[in-house]
Amino acid sequence: MGGILGSGAPLGRHGDRIPLRDESAPLTVPRLAEDSLITLQLASACYNVAFDRTLNMKVVACFHSSMPMTFGDSSQRFGITWLFFGYTFAMHVLDEAAHDFLSFYNPNVIAIRRVWPSFFMPVFTLQSWIGTLLFTITLWLALAPLAFRRPLWLRILAVPVALVAGVANGCAHIIVSIYYKRMMPGVYSAPLMLLSGVLLLLVAVRDSSLADEKK
Repeated sequence: MGGILGSGAPLGRHGDRIPLRDESAPLTVPRLAEDSLITLQLASACYNVAFDRTLNMKVVACFHSSMPMTFGDSSQRFGITWLFFGYTFAMHVLDEAAHDFLSFYNPNVIAIRRVWPSFFMPVFTLQSWIGTLLFTITLWLALAPLAFRRPLWLRILAVPVALVAGVANGCAHIIVSIYYKRMMPGVYSAPLMLLSGVLLLLVAVRDSSLADEKK
């Protein structure tokens, strides 16, 4: 056992020792010099690739050509506010689901329908409510790459969504909480919904008006 452990190399299939290096070529001075030269050449090549100004400029130019937007222009602002609204709305849905929003929403809708049968708000089951909102959020975020191009129809769509789902929705949660004197489901994220709705509305309307003035 001691001989095996002390051999310094693993044993082969037939009990012979497997060399960790080529022992037939001893470490001589010329061999060390050759290995050092190869190592220096590899290091030099890596250095040239990393610090080649021409190559780096080509990479940067390629990146900017694939992403022609600059931070702060109208397309960038609209795309960022579009994403911010989508993520805020997703967080708002989680806030409502965590505080049993339907236990407050459905009884109130049913009570309103008894007085006003043509009331447009539907009654949801948990599955239909979650499914509808997940589809809406997924569709909204899927349109985000298009939002960075700022097409006209998307800016038009953003205005009613920002007003209803952002400003009106956020204000409604806050006002109802004040009226009932308790924290209603979804009120914790309501200020963010209000903020994201206002930002999306301002960017969609202001950038459209500035574009019309330039024309």
